[in-house]
Amino acid sequence: MQHILKKKVLIIGPISDFGGREIMTNLLASALKEIYDIKVFSTISMTKNSSALQHISHSQWDTASAILFRNNLVLKLTSLFTKAINKRKEPAHFFIKNRFTKPYFNFNELYKSVIKKEILNCDIVIYSDEIYGKWLSDIVNTSAEKHKKLLLILTGKVREIPEELKQLDLNILAHSKQNFKKFETCSNINKINVDQTTFHEKALLGLDIQSFASITYGYIGRFNDEKGFLELLEAFKINKKKIVFAGNGTHLEALLEACKTHKNITYLGQLNANQLTEFYSQIDVVLIPSFEEGGPIVGVEAMASGKLIISTKVGAMEERLAQTKNDFWFSHEEKSSLPDAINRVEALSIEDRMMIRKEVRDIYIKNNALETIKAKYLQIISNL
Repeated sequence: MQHILKKKVLIIGPISDFGGREIMTNLLASALKEIYDIKVFSTISMTKNSSALQHISHSQWDTASAILFRNNLVLKLTSLFTKAINKRKEPAHFFIKNRFTKPYFNFNELYKSVIKKEILNCDIVIYSDEIYGKWLSDIVNTSAEKHKKLLLILTGKVREIPEELKQLDLNILAHSKQNFKKFETCSNINKINVDQTTFHEKALLGLDIQSFASITYGYIGRFNDEKGFLELLEAFKINKKKIVFAGNGTHLEALLEACKTHKNITYLGQLNANQLTEFYSQIDVVLIPSFEEGGPIVGVEAMASGKLIISTKVGAMEERLAQTKNDFWFSHEEKSSLPDAINRVEALSIEDRMMIRKEVRDIYIKNNALETIKAKYLQIISNL
């Protein structure tokens, strides 16, 4: 029997340990690995505990910093020393850029070289990042130069299209119609609109839809500026309503301080994938206060869980909920809009809350089901 070699697919981007990009990376890898030879490659630091790497073998992933660490004795020794003297727990390759190496190594060129080699060793490149991502130009140009099929999966909000992209024949996938429409005038670009799903669908769909007189709110994700995190935290310091936070980010200390002085605010920690249901089972309403998003993934998780959603009109959220009575929108520009949205939710009867939650879950099953989205990704890669 003739052995047929699988085509090699490189899923590349600034993939870390936690977040929407990491979840979608894992979904992609899982959807494609039966048919293609998959490799997940991060241009930033990532550990084996990343959400992107569930059910991915050690040989199927790598990072630029880890490759440089393994292949350069000076980088290896100085990284190990830096880790030791600073008593850090992260892998040593996280510290290749240290006070000993920065004056003598051109890390941009080193990273470019590693990325180029990874592209040379594959047939299809799937690059997931914002359209303004650091390595976008290099990855696009190298893929074109070496005749590699390329799919760009856009995260974040597209404001303007870089001029260099307008001149190229590209395959671009956007999760939101908002981003998709930005490319309407680019006739040379193959535009694809596929929404997100959740790899934890079974567990989330298994949660009971029930409503109590007392409502608990929830936020899960990164505690960063673009997520509207501090604005949300301040709002719940004032309104004293019960809210549960899960995740991590630059404003973790602000949250920990708030937990000490405000009994209505609870922090569950940074949850791994298997703990998602722990978060969603404790709350009735999911809050999405982001200033910009490509999706977000928390939106489809909330829908699968059958939760009410209070959100900014960000990413794909408007189109996801368009066929439901879940229209609890707010804007950071209108300070009264979040309290108004909360009041509207709390004014609903228990029966109406239950009805809307079931409606939201049904729309998820109709439009965002795991098998539906996986099939779409398989077809897209097949068409390349």
